[in-house]
Amino acid sequence: HSLVDTSPGFGGISEEVKHDFLSRRLDPLGRGLTPPEVAPGAVEIFVAKSASVPVREKLKASLSAVRVEPYKQALRAIVTTDFRPVLPNITAPPLIIFGEEDQVTPSEASDFLVSNIAGSSLVKIPSAGHLTNIERPEAFNAALGAFLDHHARQASMVSARRRETEKSTDMPAVTDTAIS
Repeated sequence: HSLVDTSPGFGGISEEVKHDFLSRRLDPLGRGLTPPEVAPGAVEIFVAKSASVPVREKLKASLSAVRVEPYKQALRAIVTTDFRPVLPNITAPPLIIFGEEDQVTPSEASDFLVSNIAGSSLVKIPSAGHLTNIERPEAFNAALGAFLDHHARQASMVSARRRETEKSTDMPAVTDTAIS
């Protein structure tokens, strides 16, 4: 499992911060701006300063194609989400990946996830903003690959131990023998 460029939700965040979050995203649309008009400014919030032109262009195209009503619904859902109470119940230790220049999800959010999910691992990707997999795909893939390889090895060892245990507890087959 992995949690990428995310947070435990907006629980515990002040109403003022929630209002500001929504206003900065919804007010331009309320003034009649379209996604293609808003996209260039949004790109600068999502990516690191060092993001390449192709990454910026790809993101701009993606943001320009956003459908307004589902976007508004998603934003409203974001500010009402609070996963904090369930984090201690997560039993599969996740990899948490975070861009060091993420302006959307503060580093405190990933630190909170790590401190509240047992066995979790944190990888901070330098020179990446909120879209680590797009901005720094090599670093992202390396982090995810290392995590998956580690857990594949662990699963193999558990499976091997289980097979050995099953073999050692096998009872010899009972056969019919004649007693003379």
